[in-house]
Amino acid sequence: MSLSEVAALRKATLRAHPAPVTAVQFHPTEPWLVSGDEAGWCFWWSISQRRPIAIWKPHEKAIVTVKWMSDWESDPNFTDQNGSPADQPAGNNSNSTSSDAGSVNSGTGDSDSGAADLPERSRNPIRNEGTSILLTHGRDNKIKIFRLNTTDPASERYTTTIPIDWKGKKSPNGNSNPDGSNSWKTPWMVHSQDVNAMNFCAAAVCGTTIAVPNTLDSEKIDIYQLRPEFSRPFFAIQGKPDDTGKSQKTTSSNPSSAEPFAQVGGFDNLGAPGIGDEVFGDKRSITGTGILMAVILTKTHLIAGYESGHVIVFDITTSGSPKQVYADKSHQHPVLSLVYNKVDDTFLSSSADSLIIKHSISSSEPLHVLNTKHVGLTSLDLRSDGRIFATAGWDGMVRIYTYSSMKTLAAFRGSEGRLTDKTGINSVTFSPVQDSEDDSSIPKPNESAESATVTTSTRQVAANSLARARQRRARQSHWIAVASKDGRIRLSDIY
Repeated sequence: MSLSEVAALRKATLRAHPAPVTAVQFHPTEPWLVSGDEAGWCFWWSISQRRPIAIWKPHEKAIVTVKWMSDWESDPNFTDQNGSPADQPAGNNSNSTSSDAGSVNSGTGDSDSGAADLPERSRNPIRNEGTSILLTHGRDNKIKIFRLNTTDPASERYTTTIPIDWKGKKSPNGNSNPDGSNSWKTPWMVHSQDVNAMNFCAAAVCGTTIAVPNTLDSEKIDIYQLRPEFSRPFFAIQGKPDDTGKSQKTTSSNPSSAEPFAQVGGFDNLGAPGIGDEVFGDKRSITGTGILMAVILTKTHLIAGYESGHVIVFDITTSGSPKQVYADKSHQHPVLSLVYNKVDDTFLSSSADSLIIKHSISSSEPLHVLNTKHVGLTSLDLRSDGRIFATAGWDGMVRIYTYSSMKTLAAFRGSEGRLTDKTGINSVTFSPVQDSEDDSSIPKPNESAESATVTTSTRQVAANSLARARQRRARQSHWIAVASKDGRIRLSDIY
């Protein structure tokens, strides 16, 4: 597929963020997109309407990641502080519990029995049909979880005024010169806790469990269970580069197989400030694994990528401490992104070098090492059917590959204009592949109301038919969203 063919598939460009977009993710079942930027703003988008449903500022610094938590409401026994079922309507944020992970003591990787020292979990009533739970993780060392009313967003009167539009004008609440964090209505926050965000590592989510860098040591990992009771089953998990759990040695590819950092496009290292040979080259040595850079959490395993280029897998189903079962050192530079394929229990890693590596948890060495000839692969994402994956990086290009053979399918520009340090791509994501024949979840018109008057009925039917057609197209499209440093999100329908 040529660049012109891919460009023709671009359906929309979402222009609203006042700062570079740093994180983006599609909802698992609905035609929605959520995004965050460097200024701490979060946008909840309707893909069918190409407009924001809600805008608010959950963090004072850059948002590292945004994650939908679809399993949050699956606990039928969850009750509020009064012991009643948690099916109350949304209220204000005053009831939410702010957690303090800074009080947690560092350990050696054993199960944590000091529950009294842990931050108290939120006990707000949140379980209700027609709601979605969203996690945001910011560079202000905070993780926050919000309840969004997805049945009738208009009833919540979420703020949809674009932040860039109100600068120097009246805020949505009518006040002049507003404080941005207080002038936009914030959705109901049901949980908040302090975490370590000093090393840019995004929180990993599996159900209602999260994995984050350890509070006191950025080389270690903490795992928190948020529901049904707040606990920390594992803390201070540390990888051992020389212990694979199988062959007792790490595998390593030939360092010369990776593309060296070079001057590309008229400036050093494709405009990535602080990333280059002066940081990762011979002038700096990393002891052990270095700090945690990327993490994935599954029901059975914890996958971690480190500053040294190591990729390490832990088995978290064993009694006591997690057992390290895999370690690999094929990357010569820090790991920047990981993505897991639940279809065959394999995963991909990318780094500041030019390599994309396919690993298997059940194998003692990598399955495939692909040299893309392009350094700085900052983001990976795998489509839900496990057939294709996408990469994005410092050069502003998005590349699509087959997962089985890792062959290139397409490549296109994800950002516009001349390549500078203010362009490039921070994140790329696929929408889940939906059943093209199933539109039962799309709201249908109220037939009894339509029969009230002929004129109203005709207009109502036409409006509902148009809305249903838009939602059907949004659900059935194979979207890929590209979040760029120019503050735009580009949507394309591909494969």
